[in-house]
Amino acid sequence: MKLTYQVFFVWVGSAIATAPLLFPLPSLAAKNTTEIAQIAKSVTVLIQGSDTGSGVLIRQDGASYTVLTARHVVDMQGSFNVVTASGKRYPVEAQSIRKLPGLDLALFKFSSPEPQRVAELGNSNTLQEGLPLYVTGFPGQGSTINALTYNFTEGQLTAYASQPQEGGYALVYTNKTLPGMSGGPVFNQEAQLVGIHGAADGQSQTLEKLNARVFMKTGFNLGIPINTFLLATNASTSQTQTVALAGKPRLERGRSPKLKLQSAHNVTSASTSVSSLPQTSAPNIERSGSGEYFIAALQQYTNGDLRAALMSCTRALQLNPQFAGAYSLRGSIRYVQQDYPGALADFTQAVQWDKNLATAYLGRGLTQSALSNPQAALADYTASIQLSSDALAYYNRGV
Repeated sequence: MKLTYQVFFVWVGSAIATAPLLFPLPSLAAKNTTEIAQIAKSVTVLIQGSDTGSGVLIRQDGASYTVLTARHVVDMQGSFNVVTASGKRYPVEAQSIRKLPGLDLALFKFSSPEPQRVAELGNSNTLQEGLPLYVTGFPGQGSTINALTYNFTEGQLTAYASQPQEGGYALVYTNKTLPGMSGGPVFNQEAQLVGIHGAADGQSQTLEKLNARVFMKTGFNLGIPINTFLLATNASTSQTQTVALAGKPRLERGRSPKLKLQSAHNVTSASTSVSSLPQTSAPNIERSGSGEYFIAALQQYTNGDLRAALMSCTRALQLNPQFAGAYSLRGSIRYVQQDYPGALADFTQAVQWDKNLATAYLGRGLTQSALSNPQAALADYTASIQLSSDALAYYNRGV
């Protein structure tokens, strides 16, 4: 039996502006998934240039529209174009690109003679772990994309850290994403914009046994809360035109281990660190909550520091014994360490606390396979398929 370990993070973009922005007052009525998908599609845009990415329309000023995206989407030299939901392509006004120091966000403008819908901004402070989230964007392989490949994905919030990763990343969710979706919007159940997607976990482990391979991913992704953007741009909070930031802000800027980035057009290219972004002071993790430890563990796991990742996961679970995502991540760590009984126990705890966590069933199926329990593995792969229709689960079940 041969065990190999591979990890990669897929990122694209960052930046922000300094002028106050006005936004519509959010509605309170929850919408069904079809309604959310329709609204999301109308405000999500494809960004093409030396790299490709996604963005979201957030403001209209006559024929001028403002797009919010991730910084690396527009960080490269050269010109950019925006493709809207109608399929029309418009040039980005290069002089309008604004980047916010320390955050992986960017704003830019383009002009359109046709009216475009803009997103309704929500209050990310109200997000709670376990709530549904929706991420949209345009997966693709570089600036040669000529057709829209819009994707709408469902998932749930796993963690919301008050001390974010570098670049402002504090939201962790289970939505399946692909290269090119970085910079795309994250919506809540009211179809309100509550975050910007930026990092997708493409982490995998491979188990080779009798010439058959099975694969597993942790399935966690990262986004920047919309309130981080609003606070950074000093957005107005008038009662009639803007989103009021209710309650104490969850954001406490901090520095965490470096994230690895990859461009959308070449997911096998060498990773690029976000250390080029302006840094902020380091958080005191001893005073952090379970979300901070979970995000730290995810990054340590990605960097191959399994011992530190295991300790961070364990600390997160001490603070929150019902944290399904932390059990699932610790199960992945223990699997890589070939502690299969420990991994089995953790994945079992994960599905006990969250019966809809498809990646935990996938991980438990892989562990059962390693323990030579094929019938149990089949059952877990089937459960994962029923929840997410993940190609990896189908493949593993076939093995």
